[in-house]
Amino acid sequence: MMKNKMKKKLGKIAYFVTGVLMRFSPKIATKFIYRLKFGVKINLKNPKTLNEKLQWYKIYYYNNLEISKKVSDKFGAREYLINLGLEKYLTKLYGIWDDPNQIKWENLPDRYALKCTSGSGRNLFSRYNNQLNITDAVKKMNSWMKSKAETGTAELAYKDIVPRILCEELIVTDDGKPPLDYKFFCEYGEPKFFFIGSDRQEEVKSEKDVKFDYYTMDWEWIPVINRHPNAGDIFEKPNNFDEMVEVVRKISAEFPLVRIDLYNVKGKIYFSEITLLHFGGLATFKPKIYDTLLGDYFKEPRSNVLNHKSNI
Repeated sequence: MMKNKMKKKLGKIAYFVTGVLMRFSPKIATKFIYRLKFGVKINLKNPKTLNEKLQWYKIYYYNNLEISKKVSDKFGAREYLINLGLEKYLTKLYGIWDDPNQIKWENLPDRYALKCTSGSGRNLFSRYNNQLNITDAVKKMNSWMKSKAETGTAELAYKDIVPRILCEELIVTDDGKPPLDYKFFCEYGEPKFFFIGSDRQEEVKSEKDVKFDYYTMDWEWIPVINRHPNAGDIFEKPNNFDEMVEVVRKISAEFPLVRIDLYNVKGKIYFSEITLLHFGGLATFKPKIYDTLLGDYFKEPRSNVLNHKSNI
């Protein structure tokens, strides 16, 4: 118990220091949080690991790109897919509000997902009618609206997003549980590998509350643990996997390193989100060598960006 309290206290201090450093330089803030996380100096001149390459793109590319802000906004990401002609993969939209107090709860269906358009992990789910305690839900959403999503990881793509509350269709399986979450790492329209998130709980409070399993694009299981334990079984390849690949190719076409998340329930594919920085570029891998091995799938960032003819 004392260890957990100390860990939380140190986390708050780090969060505060990162916020202060960001006012002067996102680059310095990034070096600080990377050193704090991994205990080593980040190599930005010649990034090798997946995390180093993600941090390079954050500092020198994504932080200054207008499209980054577009897709980092959960509502903006929906508009992005519509512009790509991929509207059929979007979940139903029930509403969007500038203020949680504006929500007409009586007009919502039995099942829905409430999300803050800015930040990560800011979600509430109603799997049954009147399941949510409205007072507590509004209180939590108001805290989301006040919190600066960019502070903890120095991601400026979040900085200018006006936080709103989005209500979407909740995707569930026949047993009412969250579906498998397919997350593809891509480079300019080419998926390199992916992982499947499974056994997800209502609220992820510990590493055991969700399972991660990495696979090559040939559906070969990769023996690596990324924060969360493995499921223990090899998942069956969906019959429409090729369609999933085509979807992520179209969504990721303009991004040098990005994660595209999809659901696949009863043969129907749903878009989940676009993630520019997997775990903010601070993902731990066991064995550690996989940070480098997975990073090897992607080209050297500086030359990759300069040699790519972008439509952005």
